[in-house]
Amino acid sequence: MNHARPSDVTEGCAADWTVDQLREPAQRIADRIDELATFEPTAMRV
Repeated sequence: MNHARPSDVTEGCAADWTVDQLREPAQRIADRIDELATFEPTAMRV
């Protein structure tokens, strides 16, 4: 279940990444999601 076959191209690329290599990009994504989730629209002008 959810195990890649040895010939899986994606598994070959992703298997070499370390937590330290993924930490900064993952944090940027999390920060952007947080920014969008807390967006407050400006008041409408009439």
